[in-house]
Amino acid sequence: MNHAYESTYVNYKFEKLPEAVRFSAQRLISMFKDDFIRGETPICWDNTVSTLIGFANMKAYTVWHKAIPLKDCTSITDYKKVWKLLDVEKGEYDTSYTVCNENSEMKIYVGIKRITGSECSGHNSSNVIIYIPYSYEFDFNLIFENLKEGQYDFSPFNYSDVLSGIATDTPGMFILHYSGLCGTVYLTVYGKDVVKYFDINICNTFPENSESIYRRGIKTEM
Repeated sequence: MNHAYESTYVNYKFEKLPEAVRFSAQRLISMFKDDFIRGETPICWDNTVSTLIGFANMKAYTVWHKAIPLKDCTSITDYKKVWKLLDVEKGEYDTSYTVCNENSEMKIYVGIKRITGSECSGHNSSNVIIYIPYSYEFDFNLIFENLKEGQYDFSPFNYSDVLSGIATDTPGMFILHYSGLCGTVYLTVYGKDVVKYFDINICNTFPENSESIYRRGIKTEM
């Protein structure tokens, strides 16, 4: 689907974090007419990360999520689960849990879906993707228990101890979290010793006119 705007990316940055790396860029929008701006990130990030880590030899799963104020949750939302709430094809596993903070109480509906091939870097994907070696069985319950215990609400944090803990506790696992806030987009890659795959000057290879990938779950405030 064509949209009446163009995205360019400037001020690429790369940071090494504890058991994680973070890419960021300022996203500039050229509007041709009023249009809905989608949550997008540059495809050059995906191509580079996939090549350097070797995702072609791993299994991939998307994590779908929908937060609804607890007061608005009913038996209907529970019945729909994350799949019907987001109009996404049903995956392998789903659950829900409640997150409470000072300002609100939310129910987080979560599901995990196996993806293959072009789906890994295709449009209309989730903004959280998990990669694991083919030799490992995916422990759905462990993932969900960590999300629930950590009260993870999928907010656009630049770094998450919850995601970092999940990734580093499973040998060979990597978690990609795409997010956006105030005109800047991010990709944080979590995994044990993930920093060894990247050179600090990697941003020099990223173009301003990179093709964009639409990922659901990314905030679009510009």
